Amino acid sequence: MACHHVIFHADRFAAMQKSKLYDNERRHFRKDWLYECALECYDDHLPPQTQKLVTRPVLSAVEGVLRSLDPDPDGGYLKTEKLDGISVETWVPCITLPMHLVELLKYAFKYTSLQSRNQLGRTALHEACFANRADSHFEVIRILVDEHVQNCHAVDDHGSDARHLVLDPRGRPDSPTGHRFREDIIDDTRDDLLDDYADAVRAIEAARSAERQREALEDACCRGTDLSHEHWGLLKDMSLVKRSLAGVDEFEDSDTKNRFYRWRDVKAEAERLDNEEDQEIT
Repeated sequence: MACHHVIFHADRFAAMQKSKLYDNERRHFRKDWLYECALECYDDHLPPQTQKLVTRPVLSAVEGVLRSLDPDPDGGYLKTEKLDGISVETWVPCITLPMHLVELLKYAFKYTSLQSRNQLGRTALHEACFANRADSHFEVIRILVDEHVQNCHAVDDHGSDARHLVLDPRGRPDSPTGHRFREDIIDDTRDDLLDDYADAVRAIEAARSAERQREALEDACCRGTDLSHEHWGLLKDMSLVKRSLAGVDEFEDSDTKNRFYRWRDVKAEAERLDNEEDQEIT
């Protein structure tokens, strides 16, 4: 079944391009076609029995998926157009692979269901918090928030968010079980966890960056020391001699101001000087 859906969405990848583009146009699948593609999948390819169990895609969910769950956020190409005789380049965001379309459509249908609202403007999280009694819906709320990243700040038609509903005293026995002190502790703990996670991500990125810099430096050193004798001579002739140390000459590139060092063959240098003196005498 999963393979069937993958093949089907891959077919939609080619079909949308065929219907949207001229034959002489470059093949691409623009990201602003995703909502239309999701609607076509729902309206034209889902049987009525399945449509009753699946929420019809909404634009806000599709836009949210593209913002936060795009597997290739930098996918696209530069398009050159002429405006008043002036060539202008514009970036066209595109979905580059059929598998990326499959993944985006999967998230689009999933988050459409999570963001769907009833006649009171409430989401599934609103209803779970409103119906919670003696932690009866704790696991549902946890899954919606922690695993499905449900929006905790969305408000219903009365301006209430999920946290307000779980704290609102409704005069029923054992309801609500949440109280402000407990919820504040949970919020603070979650904020601390998010801060720790962000710090860990930054540390990982810094370590990776340092490793890339180290590898680049090692590669540059390796390629520099592997220069042939002729290349070293050419580099020496094009650079300025800064100073001579014990057996080492220091040079500076006049363009980049980079400095490099070359071992000097003292014996060969002495023989060259002797030859020059002999030539002067003769």
